[in-house]
Amino acid sequence: MSRVVLGVCGSIAAIKLPLLVRLLRDRGHDVRVIMTHSSMQFVTPMALSVLSESPVWTPDQCEQGYVQHISWAKDADAMVVVPASANTLAKMAHGLADDPLSMTLLSYTGPIMVVPAMHDSMWLHPATQSNVLQLKNRGVHVLGPDMGALSSGDAGIGRLCEPELIADSIDWMTGPQPTLTGCRVGVIMGGTREPIDPVRLICNRSTGQLGSAIATGAVHAGAIVTVISTEPIHHPQFKEVVMVETAEAMYQSVLSRYSDFDVVIMPAAVGDYAVSTPSANKIRKTGNGLSIHLQETPDILAELGRLKTHQQLVGFCLGDGDIVTTAQSKRIQKKCDWMIANDPTQFGSAHRSGWLIGDHHVTPYHHLSPTELARLILLPLSR
Repeated sequence: MSRVVLGVCGSIAAIKLPLLVRLLRDRGHDVRVIMTHSSMQFVTPMALSVLSESPVWTPDQCEQGYVQHISWAKDADAMVVVPASANTLAKMAHGLADDPLSMTLLSYTGPIMVVPAMHDSMWLHPATQSNVLQLKNRGVHVLGPDMGALSSGDAGIGRLCEPELIADSIDWMTGPQPTLTGCRVGVIMGGTREPIDPVRLICNRSTGQLGSAIATGAVHAGAIVTVISTEPIHHPQFKEVVMVETAEAMYQSVLSRYSDFDVVIMPAAVGDYAVSTPSANKIRKTGNGLSIHLQETPDILAELGRLKTHQQLVGFCLGDGDIVTTAQSKRIQKKCDWMIANDPTQFGSAHRSGWLIGDHHVTPYHHLSPTELARLILLPLSR
């Protein structure tokens, strides 16, 4: 279990903190909360104390601060400031320490993430941007802000990232850290959908969870990430998200960008067959049954292996019987650097067991979450 200290600043976005605390507790994190004075106008210490199952530290308890900020800093595995206000970002950048949160941040030497939320005019102000740049140069991870509707009624950049994305990023902070700084990574994810007619299709049970975890982890590792996906996915730091549906569309999208990638990771569940001639109109019952002619879809992974020059290629394999032998053969045949072999009975499940296979490496894994498996995949790719 990792211990996460959440610093809460004054922002209407603080109303999302109870959900974030619940998510972190459900994922096994031990959560402690430090609140600024202004944050208590938006969410109560009692609510966060109940959900975190731990006392909340507020400025009213500063009589213990000379000891408590040191002990909390020593015990934490990660510190996250969410929502991070312009005022707190300025304090962090210039080393000010005049309340429990800023005192603890100045005493802490482990991984720190800030998740800003403010009006776009404040976020884009040169002073705020200069402070954020200073923090990034010190190794502070900055998540967001996001584009969208703001509390003022305006729309722009400054919206707090969603709690699920924040929780995913905290999961990454509290484990071994892959390093992919500046690496151009393409993540190809989701299950393809092949139309039969305008209302029916051939699809599979892929959830896209692993692909999402890999893409999020790659961003956290410093990569420049492009996602080609059949499932909706968002992260404010993705370079590009390309939405596709069919295997052919995925094939064309990947090949057109392939030369720009240093690494391609392909957890996509690409259907092996597509309807030769989809009907332009809804097919009606006739009482005589229905026959559909299928044709093979492009083998995207094999083509990427054939065309690769400098890229590292990570493929995925489902198989029956001797899965490891099948995956080893496919890795060589498709010129992949790594192949992940999974049991088809676990397809789409929340936890996975299987093997990570490389050149002279076969590493089994058991009952891993998408985030844990994504970390296992990304670590060997570190630079």
